[in-house]
Amino acid sequence: GNNDNFRMGGLTLQQQLFNKITLEGIAQTDFSHNHTLHAMIEHHQNIVSKRLNFYVGAGLSGGIEENTSTEKLDNKTVTTTTYNNKTFGADLIAGLEVTLLKYNIAIDYKPNFNFTGRTSWYQGQIGISLRAVLVSGSAWNKHHKKKKKSELDTFFKDLFKKDTK
Repeated sequence: GNNDNFRMGGLTLQQQLFNKITLEGIAQTDFSHNHTLHAMIEHHQNIVSKRLNFYVGAGLSGGIEENTSTEKLDNKTVTTTTYNNKTFGADLIAGLEVTLLKYNIAIDYKPNFNFTGRTSWYQGQIGISLRAVLVSGSAWNKHHKKKKKSELDTFFKDLFKKDTK
């Protein structure tokens, strides 16, 4: 990802919680002074097929970031940069993603609204991500159907055992 001040690299993990609802975690760094963690809930909407989606979401973020502030003192402009500022804020996210051959490619815009630790209250970021699909939706559904059937079988076996006594 990148913004006006620096470029970031990182890791993203995404897990489907419910139909079309995912939880995404992002850890990112500029490998210098800025390191953040983001946790977001996202809603996905199919565009053309289930493999091409538009998504929107929101979440919280925190980390350690640099802060640059400018102020006027005696007709002089003084810029001060501090490091290791603990930050906390809220994120929004909107993007497009496509899943092909067990890989998910996404491009999104993630505005961050800072509450503490940084002078700028807003910072927008564009990100591109590539994720491997570890468990496909069909495999996930098949597993849950099998689990539910097993639970029902156990329930009825126990029910009939009690009735025969």
